[in-house]
Amino acid sequence: MRWTAPGVGAIALALLLCSCAAPRDDPEAYLGDSLSTVETVASYVATAQLTASAVRDGRVFVPSANVVLSETMQSLSDTVSTYGLVEPPDERSPMRAQVLDVSRRAEDSVFSTLTAVRRGDTAALDASIDRLTAVDADLSSLATRLEDPSGRRGE
Repeated sequence: MRWTAPGVGAIALALLLCSCAAPRDDPEAYLGDSLSTVETVASYVATAQLTASAVRDGRVFVPSANVVLSETMQSLSDTVSTYGLVEPPDERSPMRAQVLDVSRRAEDSVFSTLTAVRRGDTAALDASIDRLTAVDADLSSLATRLEDPSGRRGE
């Protein structure tokens, strides 16, 4: 059996949809959904970074990069939309806003990268790679905070 990118993407999306159905009153489940979303978004950002760097360095053809980045963009958008549908157990919690903020910046950065690749704009591609790197750092920082919400890491 050969796995195709759309087939694997559909399976991943189905798993994500199932894992994001946190009960409104379960803070631990919501925290898990938030962390899972951040990690998934970080994976898509890494895919975009690798693809953009490969295009910049002439190691991949633009049509192939266009397909990878288009599918990455679609999967990323699906992930962010799905997370946005889950209501947090505490409306006052900043977690939802933080996850959605950095995830939407990731979407914007991947979209900018896709646009730069399609246009063959090297300067815009370099700027997009820089934005992806910054978003990746923000995702990593947020993941660390979500993994240890008490802030007592290593005690």
